[in-house]
Amino acid sequence: MNLPHQDEESWFVGELSRTQAEEMLQGKAPGTFLIRESSKQGCYACSVVVNEEVKHCMIYSTALGYGFAEPYDAHCSLKDLVLHYRLHSLAQHNDALDVRLSHPVHAKAADNKNPHTEELKLLKTSKHPAGLLPAAPEM
Repeated sequence: MNLPHQDEESWFVGELSRTQAEEMLQGKAPGTFLIRESSKQGCYACSVVVNEEVKHCMIYSTALGYGFAEPYDAHCSLKDLVLHYRLHSLAQHNDALDVRLSHPVHAKAADNKNPHTEELKLLKTSKHPAGLLPAAPEM
């Protein structure tokens, strides 16, 4: 399975202010997140939607790797950290952040909810001269 989390470009936004991160995430689904460079030298910040609010937490870069708070649950890369917290709640570091990093902010909107979406669009737009809809394809 090819996760959008594997692609750093889907969640790493580089230099972005806290306010800009909030604007980018406003109105998004819980668990939508981005990783940005922190204003604190050598650190990063994770901005994530929790209960319709955008929350921020510091990611520290240590000799052991990347983590949120002491004792650091260190990960060798930001990608490893993101992949870990895709499955585990951030609440293990902060009770107010009971959310997983579910949706990278720039994930490609893969329309895989219904593999027949294109066929359904055609059905809705294709009209018979007499106003009848064509028969649905065998599935």
